[in-house]
Amino acid sequence: LTVSGGYLAAARGSRAAEVLALLDGPAERVLAEFGIGTNALARTGPLTLEAEKACGTVHFAFGDNRSFGGSNAASGHWDAVLRCDWIEMDGQRRELPRPETER
Repeated sequence: LTVSGGYLAAARGSRAAEVLALLDGPAERVLAEFGIGTNALARTGPLTLEAEKACGTVHFAFGDNRSFGGSNAASGHWDAVLRCDWIEMDGQRRELPRPETER
């Protein structure tokens, strides 16, 4: 995912077209949340609220953010939790915290 100026600008990969079709309007492409998992006790799995906090993950959400103080009204709120070792921000590669079992 490429986010620029607070909006989803592009997506690449096998499900890119699906993501872009789902987030089909300007309000839907607003970055509502972004987080880097740092909780060594949290685990990935079906509970998004826990998985988004687990070490070795990043969490993106797009769309409506009014339920937690934002002002973007969109047709929905879409969360994605991804496992990864690093992210690139402002042209710099940054390593992510890893679970204790992977160190």
